[in-house]
Amino acid sequence: MKKLKVELFENELFGKISFEEKLVIFVNENNIQKDDILKIVYKSNNPRYALFYYAEE
Repeated sequence: MKKLKVELFENELFGKISFEEKLVIFVNENNIQKDDILKIVYKSNNPRYALFYYAEE
């Protein structure tokens, strides 16, 4: 059964790697398929991305 998960990407955690690069690395390393991604949200008041996706438990 697939469950909804969230992963946050904040700029200060990975230095010179951009938000987008870290997001791509995470998706590739965790073999997340396009159909499993529900939404990607960008919060500008506290710069970060939130990836909402479905994963097998």
